[in-house]
Amino acid sequence: MRRLLSTIFMLFGVLLLLVSAQAQDPQMLWTMSLPQTFNSYPADVAATQNGEMIVGLNFKSGPQNGFLEAQAVARLNGAGAIEWVRYPVFGDNQKNFIHDVAVDQLGGVWVVGREGNPNGWDSPYILKLNGNGLETWRRQFPPYTNPSINRVLPLDDGTAIILGNSLSENEDQDGIAARVGNNGTLLWMHQFGGLTDDVLVDGIPYEDGFLFAGGRNQIGQYYDLYFVHTTQTGGVIWEQQLSDADLFSLNGIVPLPNGGFATLVSVLDVLWLQWFYSDGSPQGDLQLDLYFADSKFTSSPFQVMPDGGFLIGGKNDQGDAVLLRTDAVGATVWEEVYTHDDPDGTQAISVIELLPDGEIQFAGVKQLETESAWFTQLAPEGSQIASTPRVLDPFMTDNNVLTSDGGSFTSVNAQPSEFSLDRAYPNPFNATTTVSVNLPEAAELNVAVFNVAGQRVAELANGSYSAGTQRLVFDASGLSSGVYFIHAVVPGEFDQVQKVMLVR
Repeated sequence: MRRLLSTIFMLFGVLLLLVSAQAQDPQMLWTMSLPQTFNSYPADVAATQNGEMIVGLNFKSGPQNGFLEAQAVARLNGAGAIEWVRYPVFGDNQKNFIHDVAVDQLGGVWVVGREGNPNGWDSPYILKLNGNGLETWRRQFPPYTNPSINRVLPLDDGTAIILGNSLSENEDQDGIAARVGNNGTLLWMHQFGGLTDDVLVDGIPYEDGFLFAGGRNQIGQYYDLYFVHTTQTGGVIWEQQLSDADLFSLNGIVPLPNGGFATLVSVLDVLWLQWFYSDGSPQGDLQLDLYFADSKFTSSPFQVMPDGGFLIGGKNDQGDAVLLRTDAVGATVWEEVYTHDDPDGTQAISVIELLPDGEIQFAGVKQLETESAWFTQLAPEGSQIASTPRVLDPFMTDNNVLTSDGGSFTSVNAQPSEFSLDRAYPNPFNATTTVSVNLPEAAELNVAVFNVAGQRVAELANGSYSAGTQRLVFDASGLSSGVYFIHAVVPGEFDQVQKVMLVR
């Protein structure tokens, strides 16, 4: 009996350790803020397959050239370093906006939004970029009253679903869903609703087709929550409308691991979690102690975790940004609060993205007299990172407003301010990983890799290098699985070691 009790207590202790490790809030890896003078909003962030971040930005004014409404798309690598920036995306006309960015499995970048016209009507557009930021094609829709493409969902076959409203001319604004080919061809389009200001704002692949969500206007600015489950070609399987939902904004929809789906909505700026059965009938809801980010766009601060819990972004009643992790029934697992340094200002998280290895990317907006976008990347839950977070220089500054001709591609490399070794990415890795060394000035650099026995197994750099970020690839294809150490030295400046793990 004593041995049985001992075994039970030991197992209970192991269980507590596992729960504690899983419940531990993640450590910050890096963060970046744009200057307040830019009055910028994060439209969306999207994660690539290798853990990089695609950023979509909107601007209301600029410190030098005075643009009213402009946009930028940037690519940041896993360490937050700038790969490229494209600005402006679709011209400098007033009322130009990016609504969503997404990355397909081949690394292509989809950008959707609208272009303002002098006659007061807007033209929705889709822009397709390759992984290097160069334009592949664009498609622009005819200008009708208040049209919009709110979301783009790339599919495995290279096509994409777009969601929005009023992409066809009639007296009422219909919610629309359409499928677009990988060359911009419109494969099919269906209208839903028919009442004033109907709109679709989010969707997911669901069972044998798709599940789209949005609102049906019934009483002015409030909406009834609306779902439509369709086939692969957009045919209706079932529809569900929740009357008297008092829905001010639908912030996101996610599939649940055991069937059904969940939504995040804001009612009078307060965030609510809602659960639904697979046929769209309500299962339950929970009011959260969080408030809507008010990002003015349709980005989603809402993700489902592998265990069925949720990641939710917003702000608290003190005006601080909050990242909330819950379990499957909405109970708090951990909560990260990011305070602001101005008593008259606020900041909030407006969009969240999960990486394949569990890292978390999110973007938010700081609000004072003007507004500025900020971006952060966190380590996976429960992981231990032996380094302090990096505060990165912004890729757009008051003294460096990027310009280009008609939206042509612009590449920018931020000058490092100190000698440092960025974390390798990916890590753990299979075959190859990339590590970056930041040199604020020209220097002699040596970077070598050692195994656990102290034997040198690879040399990544040895010689004179110019100022900038040196990106070095460690190819371990001929090595066995295990732990390795990357040792970077600039004589008289810095000497750092980083652990990486090769997993086959």
